[in-house]
Amino acid sequence: AALAGLTPAFAQQQARSEFRVDPGAGEGGPFEAFGKLPYEYYKNIGVTNKTTYEINADMTLKNVMGYRQLQRETLLDYDSTPVPTITAFQYADIDTYSEELQLQGVALDSKLDYVTGLYYFLEKGIDAAQSSAFPMFRPTVPALLQVTQNGADGRSETYAAFLAGTYAFTDELSLSAGVRYNYDARRAIVGPRVPYAGTCRFDLNSATVAIETVPLAVSRVSASKSWNAITWDTTLQWQPTAETMLYAAVRKGFRSGGYSTRAGNYDQLKPFD
Repeated sequence: AALAGLTPAFAQQQARSEFRVDPGAGEGGPFEAFGKLPYEYYKNIGVTNKTTYEINADMTLKNVMGYRQLQRETLLDYDSTPVPTITAFQYADIDTYSEELQLQGVALDSKLDYVTGLYYFLEKGIDAAQSSAFPMFRPTVPALLQVTQNGADGRSETYAAFLAGTYAFTDELSLSAGVRYNYDARRAIVGPRVPYAGTCRFDLNSATVAIETVPLAVSRVSASKSWNAITWDTTLQWQPTAETMLYAAVRKGFRSGGYSTRAGNYDQLKPFD
């Protein structure tokens, strides 16, 4: 009953478990530039492992690793009319890896709890989009010229080393402090994976179609940059009762920069901090 009124092809596609889309008024058949009906597809896989090894009563070695894969495809009808006028195909394929090795322990007659370790993170993949607008105004132009594309292949890496601990002066008063070295590197490669010969422009005043023969961003442009910083935290805590705690803290944080994955030329690809 939920599929009543839809075209047979679209109803069959909607019945597939990985597709659940409300086409609204825009379901007028397959999009000319892509040859498909609207759909959404998401795939997210994650694996995490935590392993601990007790060296002795006061020291423990801990390893935390993780992996995640994200795949996404969406074909959207933005104009919400029965005619496929404005269409966007967005897709991503991203893999992330993380690894952290910790040494935890107690010292100084169990007054000091500490943790130190190393951290690594890697994210890489593609995030891009293709779009088609007003294909009915370009009946003599090949479908290849009806599609514009932008996006980027990206790579992000993080390296860090850290040391933190809490020292208890008394049962009520303690001091926590930590320091961390951060190094982040970003790289982006923008530009179409398939070069397009040109684009089309519809003139509403003269009702004519003009074909631009000047190539778009055919070449792929790459850029990379790294950031680093030392961050720290100091917190003094006083807990006079089990229900009450007062603290004063001073902290310094850090956030690395990056790139716009929708950049169309080298100037737009300049990094932000």
